[in-house]
Amino acid sequence: MSVHVVKTDDIYNEFSSGAPDAGAIRMFAKMFYDRAALAPTTKPKYMLLFGDGTYDPKNRVSNNNNYVLTYQVDQSENHISALVTDDFFGMLDNNEAIGSSDLLDIGIGRILVSNTTQAKQQVDKIEHYLKNGSTLFQNQGASCCLGENSTNTFGDWRLKFVQVADDEEGGYFLNSDTEPQYKWVKNNHREMNCDKLYMDAFPQQTSAGGQRYPDVYNAITDRVQRGALIVNYVGHGGEVGLAEERVVTIPQIQSWTNINALHLFVSATCEFTKYDDPSRVSAGEWASLNPSGAAIALMTTTRSVYFGVNSNTGIAFYHNVFQRDAQGQPLTFGEIVRRTKNEAGNSDNKRSFTLIGDPALKIALPTYQVVTDSINGLSPQVTVDTLKALSRVTIKGHLIDNNGQVLTSYNGVITPSIFDKIKNQKTLGQDPNSPVINYELQRNIVYKGKASVKNGYFEFSFVVPKDIALNYGNGKISYYANNEATDAVGYDTTFTIGGIDPNGITDEQGPTLEAFMNDEKFVNGSVTDASPVLLLKAFDENGINTIGNGIGHDIIAVLDGDVANPIVLNDFYVSNLDDFQRGEIRYQIPNLTNGSHRLEIKVWDVNNNSSTASIDFVVQEKQAPNLENVYNYPNPFTTKTSFMFEHNQACSSLDVQVQIYTVSGKLVKSISKIVPTVGFRSEGIEWDGKDEYQDQLAKGVYVYRLKIKNSDGLTTEKTEKLVILR
Repeated sequence: MSVHVVKTDDIYNEFSSGAPDAGAIRMFAKMFYDRAALAPTTKPKYMLLFGDGTYDPKNRVSNNNNYVLTYQVDQSENHISALVTDDFFGMLDNNEAIGSSDLLDIGIGRILVSNTTQAKQQVDKIEHYLKNGSTLFQNQGASCCLGENSTNTFGDWRLKFVQVADDEEGGYFLNSDTEPQYKWVKNNHREMNCDKLYMDAFPQQTSAGGQRYPDVYNAITDRVQRGALIVNYVGHGGEVGLAEERVVTIPQIQSWTNINALHLFVSATCEFTKYDDPSRVSAGEWASLNPSGAAIALMTTTRSVYFGVNSNTGIAFYHNVFQRDAQGQPLTFGEIVRRTKNEAGNSDNKRSFTLIGDPALKIALPTYQVVTDSINGLSPQVTVDTLKALSRVTIKGHLIDNNGQVLTSYNGVITPSIFDKIKNQKTLGQDPNSPVINYELQRNIVYKGKASVKNGYFEFSFVVPKDIALNYGNGKISYYANNEATDAVGYDTTFTIGGIDPNGITDEQGPTLEAFMNDEKFVNGSVTDASPVLLLKAFDENGINTIGNGIGHDIIAVLDGDVANPIVLNDFYVSNLDDFQRGEIRYQIPNLTNGSHRLEIKVWDVNNNSSTASIDFVVQEKQAPNLENVYNYPNPFTTKTSFMFEHNQACSSLDVQVQIYTVSGKLVKSISKIVPTVGFRSEGIEWDGKDEYQDQLAKGVYVYRLKIKNSDGLTTEKTEKLVILR
C-alpha cells in the first residue's frame, strides 16, 4: 500500500487557514480523490483518523481529549437526532456531504487514542492481528496456558460468529435481526459456525439490582476468551454496557485477555461507543482500548439508533462481512463497513454506526479451501454416507487454492469438527414482553480432533458416540487448517448422521484420566494463582464422548463439591494430533478465592463408560510472589543436582538467583537465570557442585538461598540445605 501520514495541524494550515475545521480534513481527502480522475491507480481507499475526538472543537471543557476533530450534525442538540459521524470525511464526490442517500467513497476508521502509551498499545494490537501473532504478547496472563503456542493467532475461532440478542420488545431482536442474519449466513456461507446466546434462552435470576442473566454474562466472556471472528449484539444498551440485565459491563470488558483471538464487535444498540464525550470512557471505547484483548475493531453505535435502522444495517453487514475481493482475499474492515453503510437504506440514523479500528486491516478469514474426498471410502459428491452410533469413521480430503488447484506443498495441521444434526430450541418466555420463540442451533460436537496435512492431503478416523440423536438428518463437518503461515476453511453437509451400528464397537472400560493445573509438572496439592488452567489428559481406546446429547453424559467438573453448579467441558475437549484415542481439555477457572480447593472431573467414553479424576490445589494471590517446596534433587549428590521450586507466578518470567554458602556463611557459588513459567512448578536449575572458580567443592553440608523476582520487581526467598558426597 502507498500510505501518507499527515498531522492535523498541517491539514488545517493548507485547507482552513490554520483554524481547526473538520471540513479541512474532508477537503484533504477529496484532493487525493479528485486527482485520481487522471491517475486511477492512485485513488485512495481508506482514511484512518488516529486520535480521539470530542463534541467540543474549541477545547472549552476540561480534560478535552480532542485530537482529531469530529463532525457533529446540525441537530446535535436534539437527543434523538444528534449524530457524531466520521462518514463526513469519506463522502468525496461533488455535491456530497452527509445526506442520507450520499455514499461512502472510501473506508473511514478511527482509533481512539489519547496518549502515546495508548497509541503504541493499539499499533501493537493491530500488528499482532495482522501478522498472525508476534512476541509482543507472549506473557499476557494465565491464558498463555490455554494453547500450545501463546503467540499464535491461528485457530478455528476464525470460523465462529456469536449472536447475542436482548429479550425485550416482543421478540423483535430475534425475529427481525439475529435470526434473519443467521439464515442468510447459513444459506450463503455455510462454512461459518454460529453460536447463539439469546438471553431469554437462559434462566433469569432476580438480584438486589434487578433481573440478571448470570449464565449469559459468563457465556459471553467464555466465547470472547476462547475467540470468535465476530461478536454481534442486538438490543438495548448504553455507554456503560449492554442490556438492562447487564450482560456486558465495563469491568468485564477490561478483564478480557483474548489477545490471540480478537473479534470484530458489532453493537446494534444505543450509545455503546459514545466516544466524543470527554467526561466518560464508554464501554465500546474500552473494548477497543483494552491492550490485551477484547475487540480488534468495532462497527458500533455512537448515538441513539432506530430498530429499523439496526435491522437494515445488520443484514447489510452480513451480506458483506464474509465476502472476498477479486483475488479471493478477505475484505478489510473499512471496505466491509463502507459497503454496509451504502446498502443500509436512506435513513440519516445509520450514520450512528462508526468503525472504530484500522480500516485497512483485513478481517481474519482463512485464505484457502478444504475439500472432502471420501467418507468411509465413499465420495460425498456421488454417494450419501450415513454415520451411525458406535461405528468407526474415516474421512479423507485435501486443500485447494482459490483457483481450485491442490496445495501440494502445504504441510500443517487440520482441525475437523463433526457436528450432529441441527436441533430445534425454544426461548423460555420469562418476561411479559418476551414470547417463546423457536430457533435452531447446531453445536453438538460428535468429534473434534487434529490431523496432519501432508502435501495438501489429510486423513483422520474416529468412533461415533452412542449419544448422537438417533433420528436421521444431515450433519456437518467444519474444517480449519493452518501451517502457521496461512490457513484454510471448508465444510461438508452431504452426509447423514443417525441410527446405531449393530456391528459397532463394544467397550466396558472407562477412560484413563490425568489432571493437572497449568502443566504436567503440577503436583497434587500445590499452589496456583486465582485463575488457574485445568489441564486434563484423557485416553480411551474408542475415544471420548463430547456430544452433550445424553442426559448425565457431559464432561463435567465440580469445584469444591458444588454439584448444583457443574462446569460443562464438552466444548473444550480436543483429540491429539492423528490420535482420536487421546486428547486433552484446557479450561481456565476464573476468580477463585484464596485457600484450598478440590476439583472433580467426570468423563465418558463414546459407549457411555465413565471415569473420574480429582485434583487438590491451593490458591495464592499472584501479586506477591510466594515460594513453596523449595528443594534440590538428588540430595545428597555427588556430581550434579537440580534446584526446583513451586511458586504462584504462572505465565510470567522470573529472575531466579541461587546462592550456595558454607555453614560458616561464606558464599561459594551464585547462579542467576531467567525462568519462563507456564505452570506453577519450575524447570530444574542444574548445578555441577563447583564453586565460582570451577573448583570442586569439598564434601559436606552447605546452605543455599533461592530467591525469585517477578516482572514488577517483587521478590521472595527461601533457605534450604544440601549435602555433597564424594
